[in-house]
Amino acid sequence: MLEQGADVTISLMLDHKVVDRAPENGTLFYQSGRLYYRLYQYARIRQIPVSQDIYAETPRVAPGLVALDDFGVVSPKRLPVTRPNTNVHLFRTDSRQTELAQVGRMIRAMVAKKHADPADDYHYRDFLIMTRHLDAYQTMLAPTFHELEIPYFVDLQRSMADHPLVELINALFDIDAQQYQYRDVMRVLKTELLMPNINGQPMDRQAYRQAVDLTENFILKSGYHGQRWVQREDWQYFQLTEGDAGVETDQNAEISRQINLIHHFVAETLPPFLKNAASTGWQSGRDIAGQLFDKPGRYGPAISLA
Repeated sequence: MLEQGADVTISLMLDHKVVDRAPENGTLFYQSGRLYYRLYQYARIRQIPVSQDIYAETPRVAPGLVALDDFGVVSPKRLPVTRPNTNVHLFRTDSRQTELAQVGRMIRAMVAKKHADPADDYHYRDFLIMTRHLDAYQTMLAPTFHELEIPYFVDLQRSMADHPLVELINALFDIDAQQYQYRDVMRVLKTELLMPNINGQPMDRQAYRQAVDLTENFILKSGYHGQRWVQREDWQYFQLTEGDAGVETDQNAEISRQINLIHHFVAETLPPFLKNAASTGWQSGRDIAGQLFDKPGRYGPAISLA
């Protein structure tokens, strides 16, 4: 961009230009200073004109936050304390859970407060919660903010190895190699990315989970595995024995219906899908993902990528 672009503007967080030598490791603006130095040297070697630096003159934050920033940059002993900092509030809690809940209550209170000028009212989008280690709050964020009815977005990186789509793709490979072993089929079903359609609509998630749980219990009890998954006949959940009244209860009939819904979904969906995938020479997760997203409803009953 420096060589081909007509004009390139780069914004960096720095307190002074770095042109003669790279900054020392450990200095406050080391990363941005090193980038400035490298870009400047790159341009100078290639005789690319460098314009004069422009410094921000008007702070974008409240004076209290500027004072807090100065407190971190300059030795506290050299900073005179003139008046209380009304923009910074400190409080101590006995746990991270209590801390997060207190922050949430403060946000709700500020949003609920109405000002004479509506332009001065706060909105949830105006707030940014920062912490040094976000992982420590990972399990608390959702329940706390859901209880307080605060909409939020979490900038927390997740490993792709833990993503349901990756688990689905790996399980499909294992089903093809191991011929429908119990654990592999359950891995596919529990990702909830492949779900039956009922009357043209994706099956209700809670009803699906119940049906999968009943199916898993039946599999563990019966020992069904392998080609049992792809047989056309219904699985017999309830068998009448000597001494029975000869009538299957409505409850058992409903359980049998849910189990066979999952059984036939697997039997009518996965074999044609895997056969088609193999015929196209699939060798990687990317190949499988391509098959999943390419006309997903054509393999047996419609597949819902939830």
